Amino acid sequence: MQFYKDGFRGGNPDVKQAAPNRRNRGTNEPLPEKVDVLIAGTGPAGLCLAAQLAQFPDIDTMIVERMPTNIIKGKADGINTRTMEMFQAFGFADKVKRETYWVNQTNFWMPDPANPQHIRRVGRVQDVADDSSEMPHILIN
Repeated sequence: MQFYKDGFRGGNPDVKQAAPNRRNRGTNEPLPEKVDVLIAGTGPAGLCLAAQLAQFPDIDTMIVERMPTNIIKGKADGINTRTMEMFQAFGFADKVKRETYWVNQTNFWMPDPANPQHIRRVGRVQDVADDSSEMPHILIN
């Protein structure tokens, strides 16, 4: 039906076109004088809010970050179950799950009292309780 309404558009249907009249984001580009929502920081909460607000192009949203450049590598590689639930709400949890290592259990180690040069496992626990979440705790890099 979209073909008859908008004509043919090639590309990934999951990638939406940018809202019209958005500013350039270059290093020396001027900042807007006014925005509807200003988000301080690109941590999990800031990015989650920005992703949600991106669904509403009429709301002018801006994110500010104290880091002057993009980070070279991630600051953390673990994604907890609650974050995965948010990814599911945004529609890309399955894609993330396919690219990750699932943490199923955690082992605890300490020096071996009989041989202090070596370590031995002293415990093992299930990583995510059965009734905690349907999503896994994962590692991604």
